[in-house]
Amino acid sequence: MNKIDYYSIGARIRKQRELLKLSREQLAMELDVTSKFISDIELGQKGMSIKTLIALSKVLSIPTDFILFGVNPTSATSPEDKIYLTSANPIVDSDKLSFITNYIAENFEPKEK
Repeated sequence: MNKIDYYSIGARIRKQRELLKLSREQLAMELDVTSKFISDIELGQKGMSIKTLIALSKVLSIPTDFILFGVNPTSATSPEDKIYLTSANPIVDSDKLSFITNYIAENFEPKEK
């Protein structure tokens, strides 16, 4: 069974936080967690709950799929990307991925430009 790549997840979070010019402390305040916890996530030392993942997605304005897998499902046009989304994590089969995607689409409004 493949392991979750916490280091890559953390690197994507850190990169987006820095692009938005947010400090770890600012992000921690938005998520109601400690800056140490943000540091641990970014360094790949800890995982996070679904609640934290969804909050991160909203605060950082990036899809949860990008945080977890590094692929934006709206830009996944190649067969390889679509296969990656359903096989990158054996825990997430296509039915579960579809459920998660639909849940997010139904419960979160897109930001207006």
